[in-house]
Amino acid sequence: MEKLVFNPCTLTLTVTLTLTVNVTLTVTVTRTVTLSLSLSLTRSLANPTLELAAAVAELERLRAEGYVGVRFNPYLFPDGMASPVGHALYKRAGELKMPVGVMCFQGLLPQPNPSPKPHPHPHPHP
Repeated sequence: MEKLVFNPCTLTLTVTLTLTVNVTLTVTVTRTVTLSLSLSLTRSLANPTLELAAAVAELERLRAEGYVGVRFNPYLFPDGMASPVGHALYKRAGELKMPVGVMCFQGLLPQPNPSPKPHPHPHPHP
């Protein structure tokens, strides 16, 4: 798991409100508000070695814990990223609004090529 943590920072916002009444009386109120901000972004690593339902449940658990993205390592997918587990993880990550990164440190493995679907019109128009 990778955690990207940004140091807390302080944002100071000054709001000035000026109210004019009967053109002769002006009241100015200034208020300073200080907010402390802290941001933590975390990405997880998908576990494609689990059964399909368990792999998706693990991804959902990680999202519930606050992980905002997921990485796929092609070398961990026993049947390739185009397997049913790979498709289910990718689909669920999209539904959870978790960006997917592919770790291709050693290059991408060849993925099984599904049978091409026949063209709906065998003889396209010229």
